Amino acid sequence: MTGRLAALCAGAFLALQAPAAAAPSEPQEVAFAVARPALVSVEVRWHGWVRDRRTGEVFGGTTGYDRTASCGGAVINPDGYVATASHCVHTGADGGGGVLFDAAIEELAKAGRVGDPVKAKQAFADHGVTEGATPDSLVDREIQVRLGDDLAPATVANLVTPAGGDVAVLKVPRDRLPAMAIRDDPAPVGTPVLALGYPGTAHDG
Repeated sequence: MTGRLAALCAGAFLALQAPAAAAPSEPQEVAFAVARPALVSVEVRWHGWVRDRRTGEVFGGTTGYDRTASCGGAVINPDGYVATASHCVHTGADGGGGVLFDAAIEELAKAGRVGDPVKAKQAFADHGVTEGATPDSLVDREIQVRLGDDLAPATVANLVTPAGGDVAVLKVPRDRLPAMAIRDDPAPVGTPVLALGYPGTAHDG
C-alpha cells in the first residue's frame, strides 16, 4: 500500500465519473459532487502527561491532560480503509502528541511561566516527551471516524510520519462504504489538483 500512499500524497486522485443525475457546471463542482460521499471526519482523543527530559518535571497533575482533535479524511477502499493526515494520529511531537504539549503550555502560561508560546512549543519539541501514566509509556489515543451519522472506531493500518509524507491509513470495521479510488502510478507533473476537506487540525480542550 506504500506506493498508493505516495500517490495520495501527491494529490493524484483517479478521475471519477460523476453520477448521471448530477449536472454541476464547473469541473470543481463535478469533483466535489463525486467525492463528497467519501469524505469523512477523523476524531482523536488524547490523554497523557508531558515530561521535560532535562529537568524531569512532569506536567498534567494527577489526572493528565485530555484533548481532542479532528482532521479531514477520505474513504479510499469500500472495505473500511480511510486516508488522513499522519499528524492527526501520530503520537510524536510533530503529530497528536503536540496537542498535549499545547495543553502543558496553556497551563504554564496561566501560571506565568511562559512568556512566548512559540518558543515554549519549540522547547517541548526539543526536550519534551509525551507519555502515559508511567514514565516512557504510550499516551492513550482513541480514534473514531465519523461516517455520516455513524461514528466508527478506527485503528492505524499504515502510517508515514509527518516528516516522511504525512499520510496515514486507518481501518474501520465497516464495509461497502462510498470510496474514492487513487492512482497506482504517479501523476504527471502539472496535473491539476483539487484539495477537498480542510487543512490543519482542530483542537478542543
